[in-house]
Amino acid sequence: MLEEVCHLSEYKRICTGVPELDGIGIFQGAVTEITLPETQGERTISSILLLYALLHTYVRGDRAALVDGCDCFQPRALPQGDVERLLWVRCRNAGEAMQAADYVARDGNFPLVVLLLMLNPDGELRRIPVAVWHRLQLLLEKSGAAMLVFTPFALVSNARLRIGTAGSFPLDMLQRRRLDLLAGVRVNVMRRRGKGGWDEALCRSSGA
Repeated sequence: MLEEVCHLSEYKRICTGVPELDGIGIFQGAVTEITLPETQGERTISSILLLYALLHTYVRGDRAALVDGCDCFQPRALPQGDVERLLWVRCRNAGEAMQAADYVARDGNFPLVVLLLMLNPDGELRRIPVAVWHRLQLLLEKSGAAMLVFTPFALVSNARLRIGTAGSFPLDMLQRRRLDLLAGVRVNVMRRRGKGGWDEALCRSSGA
């Protein structure tokens, strides 16, 4: 057991610039899944806000790639300067997105890769072979990149870290900027996994 716990410390962490994520720690060379509990509603909003905050803060200091699983990303929600520093790969379905994620992970020029599958149909996502996720993990370990996968349900069986989102937002949220609403987002660690397979459910949380 001690050996497996030590495997967790072998992963270095990236600084995303988002306190809700940095308070937990996002691993380099590994897949982190950000997913929704069964009851979505405001939780869907919280994941979207977290995505835009992540892209807004991270690309100010380094390069990032966004693999958009169903061409749903809205770049107008980010400042123009942020969009110019972001590689946006627009895909039509989950199959295309997984191929693109494989290519970007092998490229090695992007310290952070975001794979957005949150709005893809469940059927598409369930057809992704488990072997594809294991291949991505091996590629990330070689390149040292961090990959954050946004999903509508727990999907990535070999994710080193699985985070759930929740939130509480004001009634006038539609009149506010997305980035101003981040204070209402809460994130919870659902699971950490070591290289040797040690797996433990956790309840650590960060945010308001």
